Amino acid sequence: MNINGNWMNFAYMDNPTLYTSAYLVASPQGYTKHYYAGSERIASAIGLGGLVDIDSQLKLSTYHTSWKDKATSLNEMMTRTIRDCLGNDFNNKKNLNYLYSLTEAASDSMDRYFYHPDHLGSSSWITDGSGNAIQHLHYLPFGEDWVDQRNSSWNAPYTFSGKEKDAETGYGYFGARYYDSGLSIWLSVDPMSDKYPSMSPYNYCMNNPVIFVDPDGREFILGGDLVQAEEDIKSLVGPLYEDRITVDNETGMVSVNTDGLSDIEIKSNPGFYLIYLLVKSPKKSLYEVSDNPTVGISAYRMIDGIISEYKINAPKAIEQLSEHGIANLSKYGKDSRDTYTYLPRGEYDGQVVISKNYKYIVKYFGSDFENRTSIIFHELKENYYRTELGIDYKDKIVNGVISLGAHNRAARDEGNYFFNDDPGRVESIKISN
Repeated sequence: MNINGNWMNFAYMDNPTLYTSAYLVASPQGYTKHYYAGSERIASAIGLGGLVDIDSQLKLSTYHTSWKDKATSLNEMMTRTIRDCLGNDFNNKKNLNYLYSLTEAASDSMDRYFYHPDHLGSSSWITDGSGNAIQHLHYLPFGEDWVDQRNSSWNAPYTFSGKEKDAETGYGYFGARYYDSGLSIWLSVDPMSDKYPSMSPYNYCMNNPVIFVDPDGREFILGGDLVQAEEDIKSLVGPLYEDRITVDNETGMVSVNTDGLSDIEIKSNPGFYLIYLLVKSPKKSLYEVSDNPTVGISAYRMIDGIISEYKINAPKAIEQLSEHGIANLSKYGKDSRDTYTYLPRGEYDGQVVISKNYKYIVKYFGSDFENRTSIIFHELKENYYRTELGIDYKDKIVNGVISLGAHNRAARDEGNYFFNDDPGRVESIKISN
């Protein structure tokens, strides 16, 4: 406001929102429940009660405090952020105390709304519980509203690409970044922008939003026999999570959908969590099913932590593949097979190649069993430790304590997941030429 020619900044905070999970969101107007078919949000329902004992799930004794103390602490943090950092005063007029009064059972007449998306996941039609259309949406290519017809006071917040549009700013919230559909740009820099120097670091979907969606801009790619490669990575996660993994049939790019999953749920399945880490990593990785892969032709040797020597036309990866049906290459984390570390294909930071024409034998309770999935998990996890974390293949001693190398870390994780007797060891048998 302007007082006698002097501008005064004042924030009036009267609409807090509580995101308890992907399934329930609360505000002073009420709370909304969300329903999913797999990872796709298909319906929302306006809550009318039934939140009995909503504070009983978290044992406050663990934190030696009370709900009132926690609320006071959060309010003080918000005060410092807004008043001290931004120089604004503010008035926090409303809160979410009303939630504690919702102790009656939910009404049978609770309003329900169903989403009908297009090929990009953007909401096109919204229908009520009786199947009547109550909202019709269309978008310009970069997500600007074109058509928004309504015959109800309810307005779908999940619109372009199925992401939530902030009612106050109009920005789309994609989880890690905000998107301005009016300007057709992200509001922060793409963390992978150094890999695409010809593109603006703020571009959305490489300026092709009619075909592509842009969940986070990072890459885990499948190569070689794409059908077998997709089958391989989905075998890591099992039937409960495999529908959350999609592979582009042309580019081999892997996408992971975590809608509706908490951090605990994501981490509860080690195979799914590994693929999630590979997709989210700022490094670019390739998993290839092939007997004749395209790999790097150079290698380096490190002395005292410094790359001191390169050599060209290094055939080591192909030799490994011919001998074992497995090749594991990375630009990071020193290899142990000899004094040189062999590099992946030029545009990738890490690369795992596994043959389709080998059987991989591991031991369970002293007996041999074929288990390709266990080996895939180990090699991808080992490559992740080297490529993302820069851990050398071999163990090392640091201040008298053994620090596990990438291989033994992956073997530990493999054993915990698959319960095989001797993780990290495999017998490979060639079954065809």
